[in-house]
Amino acid sequence: AFYVYDTEKKQLSLKLLNRTSQVIQTFQTIQFLDYFTLDEKFLTLLEFSPNGEFLASFAGSIDDQYPDNGDIEIWDVKQGKTIRTLTFNPPKLEKLVFSHNNEKFASYNSQGQVKVWKVSTGELLYTLNEETVIDNITFSLDSQFLLSSVLTIVSGFPIVTHVRVWQISTGMLRFNFSLSVDRTSRNRSLSTDGMTYFASGE
Repeated sequence: AFYVYDTEKKQLSLKLLNRTSQVIQTFQTIQFLDYFTLDEKFLTLLEFSPNGEFLASFAGSIDDQYPDNGDIEIWDVKQGKTIRTLTFNPPKLEKLVFSHNNEKFASYNSQGQVKVWKVSTGELLYTLNEETVIDNITFSLDSQFLLSSVLTIVSGFPIVTHVRVWQISTGMLRFNFSLSVDRTSRNRSLSTDGMTYFASGE
Protein backbone atom coordinates (compact mmCIF):
# COMPACT_ATOMS: atom_id res chain seq x y z
CA ALA A 1 0.00 0.00 0.00
CA PHE A 2 1.24 3.50 -0.71
CA TYR A 3 0.20 7.15 -0.95
CA VAL A 4 0.43 9.21 -4.14
CA TYR A 5 0.34 13.00 -3.90
CA ASP A 6 -0.74 15.12 -6.89
CA THR A 7 0.79 18.59 -6.40
CA GLU A 8 -1.39 20.27 -9.04
CA LYS A 9 -4.70 18.85 -7.84
CA LYS A 10 -3.67 19.06 -4.14
CA GLN A 11 -4.90 15.50 -3.90
CA LEU A 12 -3.62 12.47 -2.02
CA SER A 13 -4.61 8.90 -2.90
CA LEU A 14 -4.12 5.69 -0.93
CA LYS A 15 -3.59 2.81 -3.36
CA LEU A 16 -3.09 -0.93 -3.09
CA LEU A 17 -0.49 -2.64 -5.27
CA ASN A 18 -0.30 -6.37 -6.06
CA ARG A 19 2.80 -8.48 -6.66
CA THR A 20 2.68 -7.87 -10.41
CA SER A 21 3.10 -4.13 -9.80
CA GLN A 22 -0.47 -3.31 -10.77
CA VAL A 23 -2.61 -0.88 -8.79
CA ILE A 24 -5.62 -3.01 -7.96
CA GLN A 25 -7.62 -0.56 -5.86
CA THR A 26 -7.74 3.02 -4.65
CA PHE A 27 -8.89 3.08 -1.04
CA GLN A 28 -9.08 6.79 -0.35
CA THR A 29 -8.70 10.18 -1.99
CA ILE A 30 -8.08 13.27 0.14
CA GLN A 31 -8.49 16.78 -1.25
CA PHE A 32 -6.39 19.46 0.47
CA LEU A 33 -7.24 23.15 0.74
CA ASP A 34 -5.39 25.81 -1.27
CA TYR A 35 -3.17 26.86 1.65
CA PHE A 36 -1.73 23.35 2.02
CA THR A 37 1.92 22.76 1.07
CA LEU A 38 3.85 19.53 0.88
CA ASP A 39 6.54 20.16 3.52
CA GLU A 40 8.18 18.53 6.54
CA LYS A 41 4.93 18.89 8.47
CA PHE A 42 3.09 16.68 6.03
CA LEU A 43 2.81 13.14 7.42
CA THR A 44 1.74 9.76 6.04
CA LEU A 45 1.83 6.44 7.89
CA LEU A 46 0.81 2.94 6.73
CA GLU A 47 0.87 -0.39 8.56
CA PHE A 48 -0.57 -3.80 7.66
CA SER A 49 -1.85 -6.18 10.33
CA PRO A 50 0.20 -9.42 10.60
CA ASN A 51 -2.56 -11.45 8.90
CA GLY A 52 -2.81 -8.94 6.05
CA GLU A 53 -6.54 -8.41 6.57
CA PHE A 54 -6.32 -4.86 7.89
CA LEU A 55 -4.43 -1.71 6.96
CA ALA A 56 -3.95 1.28 9.25
CA SER A 57 -3.38 4.63 7.62
CA PHE A 58 -2.90 8.28 8.48
CA ALA A 59 -2.33 11.25 6.19
CA GLY A 60 -2.41 14.94 6.87
CA SER A 61 -0.64 18.12 7.85
CA ILE A 62 0.59 18.40 11.43
CA ASP A 63 1.11 22.16 11.15
CA ASP A 64 -0.19 23.83 14.34
CA GLN A 65 -1.54 26.75 12.29
CA TYR A 66 -4.03 24.57 10.45
CA PRO A 67 -6.59 22.01 11.56
CA ASP A 68 -5.48 18.41 11.22
CA ASN A 69 -6.56 16.76 7.98
CA GLY A 70 -7.35 13.27 9.19
CA ASP A 71 -7.74 10.54 11.77
CA ILE A 72 -6.24 7.04 11.87
CA GLU A 73 -8.27 4.85 9.53
CA ILE A 74 -8.47 1.05 9.85
CA TRP A 75 -9.28 -0.55 6.49
CA ASP A 76 -10.63 -3.96 5.56
CA VAL A 77 -8.19 -4.84 2.75
CA LYS A 78 -10.50 -7.25 0.88
CA GLN A 79 -13.47 -4.91 0.92
CA GLY A 80 -11.40 -1.73 0.50
CA LYS A 81 -13.55 -0.01 3.11
CA THR A 82 -12.89 1.80 6.36
CA ILE A 83 -14.11 -0.28 9.30
CA ARG A 84 -12.84 1.96 12.12
CA THR A 85 -11.85 5.60 12.56
CA LEU A 86 -9.58 6.30 15.53
CA THR A 87 -9.36 9.86 16.81
CA PHE A 88 -6.12 11.02 18.43
CA ASN A 89 -4.79 14.23 19.97
CA PRO A 90 -3.02 16.71 17.63
CA PRO A 91 0.69 16.01 18.44
CA LYS A 92 2.63 14.35 15.64
CA LEU A 93 2.11 10.61 15.26
CA GLU A 94 5.31 8.56 15.08
CA LYS A 95 4.21 4.96 14.51
CA LEU A 96 1.24 2.65 13.97
CA VAL A 97 1.48 -1.03 14.98
CA PHE A 98 -0.85 -4.05 15.26
CA SER A 99 -0.55 -6.81 17.84
CA HIS A 100 0.52 -10.20 16.46
CA ASN A 101 -2.94 -11.67 17.08
CA ASN A 102 -4.49 -8.78 15.08
CA GLU A 103 -6.79 -7.84 17.98
CA LYS A 104 -5.08 -4.70 19.31
CA PHE A 105 -3.65 -1.61 17.69
CA ALA A 106 -1.27 0.97 19.12
CA SER A 107 0.29 4.30 18.18
CA TYR A 108 2.52 6.86 19.81
CA ASN A 109 3.02 10.58 19.31
CA SER A 110 5.72 13.18 19.79
CA GLN A 111 4.45 14.18 23.23
CA GLY A 112 5.08 10.83 24.86
CA GLN A 113 1.64 9.25 24.64
CA VAL A 114 1.00 5.63 23.66
CA LYS A 115 -2.60 4.77 22.81
CA VAL A 116 -3.91 1.21 22.57
CA TRP A 117 -7.18 0.40 20.79
CA LYS A 118 -9.28 -2.71 20.28
CA VAL A 119 -9.43 -3.37 16.52
CA SER A 120 -12.88 -5.02 16.45
CA THR A 121 -14.67 -2.10 18.13
CA GLY A 122 -12.32 0.90 17.86
CA GLU A 123 -12.51 1.25 21.65
CA LEU A 124 -9.62 3.15 23.22
CA LEU A 125 -8.33 0.78 25.89
CA TYR A 126 -5.41 2.71 27.37
CA THR A 127 -3.46 5.93 27.11
CA LEU A 128 0.02 5.33 28.47
CA ASN A 129 1.65 8.65 29.35
CA GLU A 130 5.39 8.12 29.17
CA GLU A 131 6.10 11.84 29.87
CA THR A 132 9.29 11.77 27.79
CA VAL A 133 10.54 10.93 24.28
CA ILE A 134 9.33 7.58 22.90
CA ASP A 135 11.69 5.93 20.43
CA ASN A 136 9.70 2.84 19.41
CA ILE A 137 6.87 0.49 20.40
CA THR A 138 6.03 -3.13 19.60
CA PHE A 139 3.86 -5.96 20.87
CA SER A 140 5.30 -9.17 22.24
CA LEU A 141 4.83 -12.24 20.04
CA ASP A 142 2.05 -13.59 22.30
CA SER A 143 0.31 -10.16 22.17
CA GLN A 144 0.08 -10.04 25.97
CA PHE A 145 2.56 -7.21 26.38
CA LEU A 146 3.40 -3.89 24.77
CA LEU A 147 7.04 -2.82 24.86
CA SER A 148 8.12 0.79 24.56
CA SER A 149 11.63 2.18 24.37
CA VAL A 150 11.78 5.62 25.96
CA LEU A 151 14.74 8.00 25.80
CA THR A 152 16.15 10.31 28.45
CA ILE A 153 17.37 13.35 26.52
CA VAL A 154 20.11 15.69 27.81
CA SER A 155 21.23 18.68 25.71
CA GLY A 156 19.44 17.22 22.71
CA PHE A 157 21.11 13.80 22.91
CA PRO A 158 19.73 10.46 24.14
CA ILE A 159 21.84 9.14 27.03
CA VAL A 160 19.60 6.48 28.58
CA THR A 161 16.98 4.16 27.10
CA HIS A 162 14.20 2.79 29.30
CA VAL A 163 12.61 -0.37 27.88
CA ARG A 164 9.16 -0.56 29.45
CA VAL A 165 6.93 -3.62 29.40
CA TRP A 166 3.18 -3.01 29.74
CA GLN A 167 0.62 -5.76 30.39
CA ILE A 168 -2.13 -5.39 27.80
CA SER A 169 -4.88 -6.97 29.91
CA THR A 170 -4.49 -4.34 32.64
CA GLY A 171 -2.57 -1.45 31.08
CA MET A 172 -0.14 -1.64 34.01
CA LEU A 173 3.63 -1.26 33.81
CA ARG A 174 5.23 -4.61 34.63
CA PHE A 175 8.95 -4.01 34.03
CA ASN A 176 11.24 -1.06 33.35
CA PHE A 177 14.84 -1.67 32.25
CA SER A 178 17.31 1.22 31.98
CA LEU A 179 20.15 0.97 29.47
CA SER A 180 22.98 3.40 28.85
CA VAL A 181 23.18 4.54 25.23
CA ASP A 182 26.03 6.42 23.57
CA ARG A 183 24.81 10.00 23.19
CA THR A 184 25.88 10.15 19.53
CA SER A 185 24.12 6.92 18.57
CA ARG A 186 21.09 6.77 16.34
CA ASN A 187 21.37 2.99 15.92
CA ARG A 188 18.42 1.87 18.02
CA SER A 189 15.80 -0.74 17.21
CA LEU A 190 13.17 -2.80 19.00
CA SER A 191 12.52 -6.16 17.34
CA THR A 192 8.99 -6.73 16.04
CA ASP A 193 8.48 -9.77 18.29
CA GLY A 194 9.33 -7.75 21.39
CA MET A 195 12.17 -10.05 22.34
CA THR A 196 15.25 -7.91 21.64
CA TYR A 197 16.32 -4.27 21.92
CA PHE A 198 19.44 -3.16 20.06
CA ALA A 199 21.51 0.00 20.68
CA SER A 200 25.03 0.96 19.67
CA GLY A 201 27.35 3.94 19.50
CA GLU A 202 30.91 4.97 18.94
